[in-house]
Amino acid sequence: MLLRTMATLALLGAPFAASGCAGRGDDLRTLAVVESLEVRLASADRDVRLDAVRELARLGVPEASPMLAAALEDPDFRVRRDAVTGLGGLGAEARDQVGAIAALARDPAAIVRARAVAALGQIGGRGAAAELAKLLGDADTVAVEPIYIALGETGHVQAVDAVSPGLDSEDAAVRAAAVRALAALGELAIPALERGLDGAHSDVRCAAALGLAGASAVESLERIELAWSGDPAAPVRLCAAAAVAALDPSRAPRALAELSEALGDPALEDAAAAALASLATPDAAELLVAALGAREYDRERADPVFAAVVALGEGALPALEAARRHAPVSPAALEEAVARIEFAHGTRR
Repeated sequence: MLLRTMATLALLGAPFAASGCAGRGDDLRTLAVVESLEVRLASADRDVRLDAVRELARLGVPEASPMLAAALEDPDFRVRRDAVTGLGGLGAEARDQVGAIAALARDPAAIVRARAVAALGQIGGRGAAAELAKLLGDADTVAVEPIYIALGETGHVQAVDAVSPGLDSEDAAVRAAAVRALAALGELAIPALERGLDGAHSDVRCAAALGLAGASAVESLERIELAWSGDPAAPVRLCAAAAVAALDPSRAPRALAELSEALGDPALEDAAAAALASLATPDAAELLVAALGAREYDRERADPVFAAVVALGEGALPALEAARRHAPVSPAALEEAVARIEFAHGTRR
């Protein structure tokens, strides 16, 4: 198997280095490789077929789409799994295979169903959004939350109507997935996110405010300000404060002061930390790092401030480095946060 893979890569790469050819010559070589893999897809040996599907997926060229689609009917679930994953990797180039992929969302193998839903999100467009919307009525086969997330990735307005009912679900995980999907849809979902500000559930109102900020919905500023000043739930007011700060920087000092104060309140630190992380500004990072450095660090305790700092990723490193330089002894929490971020981004020294 390894030798076949090396031979394929050599066929793809060696002629280019030797001749410097491009354009039509490249296309012909790619086509030759794809055709050679088509033969292997017909093998009676499962491992040979699986190897061929994986190589087609690695090629990532439109010519691979029909063969990957044919492999969706393979009797072995591993081949179907990798075939549908490969089609998802092709993105919009695989839109003519949406129907076949949607059929696999009802596959007997759970991993194949999950990969099919994810692939529809990656492929995007009207057809994928329509198929995902149909799947919402088949909750016994496919979990609702991944469908909502995939709908958010389609980037199509049809996804907004499919996802919006999830904001009223009694299941917190479903609500979270629905509001995350709407936030991913950005400008398309602004009216739905505005309706979320008036929802019955405080977690939805909070996430809706942050989603509107992420969509740069300046036209929604007045609605968000009302939530900041008048929502009955303190966590929602904190989320709205962060959203106002993002949309109107002149209001940021007041909002940051409220968020900083809330970090010291155990009842509000979760919401305050999440809101500051959503801002992702240097000022927000400094507040989170200062709060982290001032508290006892316990590896066994889930710390929302620590989680928020790590969620900021490399954006938190300048504040972390400054705090480490100015502290007589670098607090363990700061050291751990730097290590986690650098490990995640492959920059650990």
